[in-house]
Amino acid sequence: MRNAERMALVCLSLLWHLGCGVAIAGPFDWDVSYYFGVAQAIVAGHGPTSDAIWNLAWLPPSLAHPADLHWMPLPSRVLVPGLMVARRLGSDPWRAAQITTALLGALHALLAVAWVERLSVSGEARRGLAWCAGVLAGSGLGYVGFFSVPDSMAAFGLAAGVAFFAVTGEGAEGRRAWAGPAVAALASGAAALCRSEGALVGVCVAVGFLAQRRWWAATAGVSGLVAALAWTVRNTLQVGEGAFALRERAFNAVRAEDWLVPHTLPPLGFGDRAALLGSHALDLVKTPFAAGALLLPLALFVVGVAWRDGRKAMLVAPALFAVLMPLTLYGLVPSLAIEGSVFRSGSALLSVGVATAVVGLSGVSARFHPLFFPGLYTVAQLVVVARIASTSTQFSAPFPDCAALDAAGVPAGAPIFSYDPLGTSARCLHPGVILGAATTPAELAALRDRYGIHWALTAPADYRSWTWREDTFSDPAWTRSAASPRVFTRTPDR
Repeated sequence: MRNAERMALVCLSLLWHLGCGVAIAGPFDWDVSYYFGVAQAIVAGHGPTSDAIWNLAWLPPSLAHPADLHWMPLPSRVLVPGLMVARRLGSDPWRAAQITTALLGALHALLAVAWVERLSVSGEARRGLAWCAGVLAGSGLGYVGFFSVPDSMAAFGLAAGVAFFAVTGEGAEGRRAWAGPAVAALASGAAALCRSEGALVGVCVAVGFLAQRRWWAATAGVSGLVAALAWTVRNTLQVGEGAFALRERAFNAVRAEDWLVPHTLPPLGFGDRAALLGSHALDLVKTPFAAGALLLPLALFVVGVAWRDGRKAMLVAPALFAVLMPLTLYGLVPSLAIEGSVFRSGSALLSVGVATAVVGLSGVSARFHPLFFPGLYTVAQLVVVARIASTSTQFSAPFPDCAALDAAGVPAGAPIFSYDPLGTSARCLHPGVILGAATTPAELAALRDRYGIHWALTAPADYRSWTWREDTFSDPAWTRSAASPRVFTRTPDR
């Protein structure tokens, strides 16, 4: 494929993701809100901090506290240059963050093309196969709505994908011998700083090099572990045991609400974890191989293409990651794995999954043109992608939180209790503490006094998750606002 065609693919993908993101008015998800909020704090000169307490397992001394104790740092840092430009130009920072993430998502098209050119045996249809894979990976498939917002998927998928691809290069002499391992080391480290389970990428890269008997190159995989360890040390130096308290809560929580409330959780035994794995066996197989439940699990089938030609070592790293990643997540952070961590980490397999699918389909039958089945597959997948993209309007709600707070007369920047502190912090610039359904009046009073909170924002009636709603928030120490029913204010004499 010519360079001009590659650039055309990237531009088309970028326009596609930007178009999908137009309907998304702001951060609608906890992860998105977190990365966007931390990036805003950095640009505002507050450093990598967060003023939203979303988990009561560890309470910082003040609302503004060191960020990235649970989420990893890179997805927020890549947003900073765009937000700085937007700040200088007086533009919308949310749109600037979307442009950055959309560009990262568009680059998956180049990676898929590179995989096709590396895997393709026959040159006859290679160009057409590259277009099929580039268009599919550039569309984002099941990640289409998430490549249009500042989440971790676009950055992690790209970093891990580059690391896996760097393993496929054949050993070279002289200076070129260092190229693949050097790229793999850098990309593995970046993947580990995008998501906690990204440290597995380095392990898989090392095994991939060992499968090719490139012994010294396997040391490239150490970078992911080093990056993860360095960040753990950083967190420990920043807040001490607080960082471990968050990790311990996630380690023992099976339900998402369990790691939001302050109560101690009993240790989750090996038998409990094994039972959880068994109950989610379908997800364990579907998500990593399906790249968002859209790619057919062709990976198991098309691996035969490389196996037959003696190039099986090319796919060892991503295949190993597909097996280890969900097992690791369900074993170490069960509640988060169920809530979407496996889906997010599956983005690492997007480009290689697309490439192996189209290359494998091109050799299904000698009675048809090599592009016949890949072409049908591409068209069918794009129809599904278009259908998913059309549902992005579900995120286009006007976000009534800020209007509700303003109508109740909450002062700008005042700390609040919130059903979604990360969201209200990122959208409305109000620092906040989680208002969980399991938080008792006595616990609320302690938090209120500790952080000087005089206002509370309850959840909308259609909010899906667990929390206080306006019809269930009955603490006598709080009075409902007449102007905004979802907002409550602290009664001064109580």
